[in-house]
Amino acid sequence: MQNGQEKLFYEQKNVFLQNKNPDETLASVIKKTAQSFIGYPYIEHSLEVSENEDLVVNLKGFDCTTFVETVLALSRTFIVNEDYNYFKKELSGIRYRNGIMNGYCSRLHYFSEWISDNVKKKIVKDITRELEGEKKTFDVSYMSSNPKFYSALISSPERIDTIRNIEKRISELEFYVIPKHKIKIIEAKINEGDIIAFTTSFSGLDVGHIGIAVRDSQGKLNLIHAPSAGKLVQITNKPLSDYIINIKKHTGIIVAHPLLN
Repeated sequence: MQNGQEKLFYEQKNVFLQNKNPDETLASVIKKTAQSFIGYPYIEHSLEVSENEDLVVNLKGFDCTTFVETVLALSRTFIVNEDYNYFKKELSGIRYRNGIMNGYCSRLHYFSEWISDNVKKKIVKDITRELEGEKKTFDVSYMSSNPKFYSALISSPERIDTIRNIEKRISELEFYVIPKHKIKIIEAKINEGDIIAFTTSFSGLDVGHIGIAVRDSQGKLNLIHAPSAGKLVQITNKPLSDYIINIKKHTGIIVAHPLLN
């Protein structure tokens, strides 16, 4: 017997199959899948639903990270015409370090590590350096410095040291970032379906928001995302470079190109 999320999965898959083109690519499937969720609600802390780390599947609402993860996992599943169990395996493989779910601390909480880990798994390719990104490290410490905001750290304080060690490793990694004043120059080189991570000036954090690149009918590059402002999955009403320029806390972008391995 199907549960509610499984039923929604097959409804989504059936719509995709009915509208599938013979020349479908992963990028086109990502765009279609992302657009199918326009108007769905934003849900804050959507993975913090239990003290145990279970695989959370929610096709009814998202935060910015679960929106991208869910769209990517669905798209990878649809394009090879697989089932709900395959989708859950894809989602788990994307969400957890080395693709293995092993408790709260195995989740890729910081999105810079999410990118690094999914590059290793060949799920995405970080193309930021190719787009003339500038070398950058992130001094991450927000979770271990603010355990009061994380129920799993409040209930199990011993996890804080584990998170702190993970933060130390992330802070030693090198990334490339396109400063926001340079985005307009390289916008034409970003592909539809690419994952856009907005780096932040907020102390202790690396990435403040993420979304998926799409182009409008005039070819302008926009972002489809699940923002807390607006509370619905939506497409920006401005090109990416114009959207980010006036948001002070966003400093630039990292661009990850999805792969089908």
